[in-house]
Amino acid sequence: MSANSATNYFAKYRQILLVGILAVICLAVLGSLLVPGAGNRQVADFSFPDRVPLTNWELVEAKPLDQPKLDRKVLIASQQYIYKQVDRQLQIEMVYEVGSLGHSIFYPKARLPIELKDFQLLNLLEQNSRQIQGVGFYTLFVYEARSHLISCINPHGGSTVLIPQFFENRYKADLQPSRWLSWLLGRESLQDRRCLWAHLSTPVDLAANRELKPDLSKTSAIPAVTDPTFPILEQAWIGWYEWWKPNFPPH
Repeated sequence: MSANSATNYFAKYRQILLVGILAVICLAVLGSLLVPGAGNRQVADFSFPDRVPLTNWELVEAKPLDQPKLDRKVLIASQQYIYKQVDRQLQIEMVYEVGSLGHSIFYPKARLPIELKDFQLLNLLEQNSRQIQGVGFYTLFVYEARSHLISCINPHGGSTVLIPQFFENRYKADLQPSRWLSWLLGRESLQDRRCLWAHLSTPVDLAANRELKPDLSKTSAIPAVTDPTFPILEQAWIGWYEWWKPNFPPH
């Protein structure tokens, strides 16, 4: 066999091998999108710490949270933290979800009795989605006399609110050739679809916001409603994110 023939021979089968590997990876990615538990190795148990420092806030109480009404097989742990700052209270709920789709509807529907259809709630969260450079995306809205901030802290990449944002992080951070061997050996998931749902809330400032009705009925959860407490939640969110990012639960 001549040198050229040998080169062509190996080049041909190298292409076949690469196509085969690519096909396997594509099938695995498709499976992970269609089946929530697919592509996830066994995740270690995790318990939320009793104390999480938050600049300018004093921790009042920390306790386990009732599990949201969701398939408990994908939920590892949950916790509620209550902080105070002078006469203001800040409540933070955390839920550790495995095999997540990064679905922004999940948390409000599981924890808040918002009487909106899925498409209405999704529209609410999309229109209220914001971004902080170096942190990521989150959503802000007013509901039942409280301002709410909800976001998903990702294991890799910035925080997210919507499914496309979540999977953009997966594609950019997880589907790297350097991780394929670890995945084939079962050391890592092809896509690390874990999510720390963070839900911060605080009472609205009724005196400073005349747009809000005194009773703040359930229909007040609309994009047009804002509140002076939003910057308070955003500042707390930055500090909260900065602590949790390096302290994300170990795989």
